[in-house]
Amino acid sequence: MPDLIFVNFNKKPSHGLQTAISVRKRKKTSQIPILFLDNNQKHNDKVSEIGEVITYEDIENRIQTIRNTSH
Repeated sequence: MPDLIFVNFNKKPSHGLQTAISVRKRKKTSQIPILFLDNNQKHNDKVSEIGEVITYEDIENRIQTIRNTSH
């Protein structure tokens, strides 16, 4: 089981949204955090109830933080 799910819903938002809904509906996967890579505000609002919306910049910052703390 994954610890975290990233959904890039920039190209086909409906596919990413459906994937996330399916993950949430399954008992085994319902508690896995879902991060959506930033889209437009209309789509971001739709998915904010399912998971967290983050930007590519947020990802870079998190990776940099992990790198800095693991040395």
